[in-house]
Amino acid sequence: MVEISKIITNIIVALLLFSCANPLPPSGGEVDKIPPEIISFYPQNETTNYSENNLEIEFSEYVEKRTAQDAIFISPLIEGELDYDWSGRTLTVEFIDSLKQNTTYTISVGTEVRDINGRNKMVSPFVFTFSTGEQIDKSKIEGMVYDKEPSGVFIYAYKVEDDTLNMLNKKPDYVTQAGEDGKYVLSGLAVSDYHLAAVKDLLSDLAIDLVSDKYGLPSKEVSITSKDTIISNINFRLTFLDTVEPSINKITMTDQHRILLEFSERIDSTKLSKENFFIFDSTLTKEYNVEFYSKRGLPFLQSVISIADSIPDTNQVFLGVKNLTDIFGNINRSSMTEFSVSTKPDSVKPSLSKKEGDFGENKLSLENPFIDLKFSESIITDGIKNKIRFFDADKISIPIAIEIFDNAAARVKPSIKLKQKASYNLQIDFEKLRDAAGNSGDSSQTFSFSVISNLDYSGIFGSVRDVESVDKTKIILESITKGKQISYSVEPASDGQFSFNPIKPGKYIIWSFMDLDENGEYSFGSIEPYKIAEPFTYYSDTLEAKARWPLIDVFLEYK
Repeated sequence: MVEISKIITNIIVALLLFSCANPLPPSGGEVDKIPPEIISFYPQNETTNYSENNLEIEFSEYVEKRTAQDAIFISPLIEGELDYDWSGRTLTVEFIDSLKQNTTYTISVGTEVRDINGRNKMVSPFVFTFSTGEQIDKSKIEGMVYDKEPSGVFIYAYKVEDDTLNMLNKKPDYVTQAGEDGKYVLSGLAVSDYHLAAVKDLLSDLAIDLVSDKYGLPSKEVSITSKDTIISNINFRLTFLDTVEPSINKITMTDQHRILLEFSERIDSTKLSKENFFIFDSTLTKEYNVEFYSKRGLPFLQSVISIADSIPDTNQVFLGVKNLTDIFGNINRSSMTEFSVSTKPDSVKPSLSKKEGDFGENKLSLENPFIDLKFSESIITDGIKNKIRFFDADKISIPIAIEIFDNAAARVKPSIKLKQKASYNLQIDFEKLRDAAGNSGDSSQTFSFSVISNLDYSGIFGSVRDVESVDKTKIILESITKGKQISYSVEPASDGQFSFNPIKPGKYIIWSFMDLDENGEYSFGSIEPYKIAEPFTYYSDTLEAKARWPLIDVFLEYK
């Protein structure tokens, strides 16, 4: 009897413990991949004359409480604290302060809500409205956020009541979030003029931090009147605002001639050359010229410079920088950084680290073919044309032009039209190519290329519609196929027609913008002072360009 009593007692205790425990996913079995949803809420959508001081939201499954509480946004903002109370899967939010009279409130539950079992996030924001008066403000603003990861991006709307509005010093009047597909809806808006911003608010503090937050602005002014119900196509492209001048984080002298540089941020490669650097020996009060500059196949933040002379490792030496420009246009006019000198000899011979035709590793197109060369290190590029030969299968030389990108990268372009399906050879005489230390290769090397058939490539043809200034319109085609990313840019004809032909088969997205300031780049506008972005539009679907099957009737519409 004692043993039976112990068994019964243990069973009762186990049952009590199980009933009190937090819900946990069962061990084993399939992983929970179903995102949480909101299955009921109170008050009902568009309830009027609401006088209570709370609201309720019930989820389809148990969710992480903190993620749910942080994902709830009430517009217009309610002053004071909110009180949260949970009962199973239902969250009650109590307003400590009274709601404003005759005001429409919009409750937005963002996509950061995660369930407990699989930590799955909500797919789309959930929105409902109620009013403390007799009427609901039913005006809406809707659109898209175009970004690689649009889910959770905040859309902030600020009432423009006078000319003193500064979005950086004020919390937004209305808030919502974009879903996984980039779509958003701002509901329950009152009659007013508005300034809008899309923000990846890292702190979720309803404030725009231009140092850390990615942001975007609309390309049109937004004003809601009593006659408006829905204002559509208020779209955003996101960017960072960088006002910090670039610098050099790390200097490593790998041998007595080569110096590896690591920058604090991406540098504008079109404005970077050996002329941006010099070496100063403060012990000898001597300046050394930088003879070579290259990026080779290095990461975005790195470059290599080389000097011909050797420097004593006992001296105090500095790297000088002049007019170093980042991709946002910030300029480091002048700086000096001390570094350690290496006297390690350079005995490595230069070689070719990569060769690639414009249509693939060994493939050339019929139209505007080229071959990109990347050398293992910086070489003397003077007279390089005399060290490279391009010839056909009969060993007849083909005239070429050579474009030098830096001391380790060049592009070879045949000067005459090549033959379809024909084979060609590129020969490089490495015995005549020398690096900063005077090292050269052992012999010449020959690389084979073939010209593609007309049947090997594709094309995309279309037109741009409803655009105000066709002559200022740019059209961008960007590959999304795995591997090397390709981007093409064209300007439409006066009738709006455009073509990308020939192009590599693959998957692409296509978009267009109006270059109103004629700087050749998309302008994102400004938050303070407030300035809208340039108009843009995206084609709604991904384009799959197949060999032999060009795509036609691709229409880009400015709405």
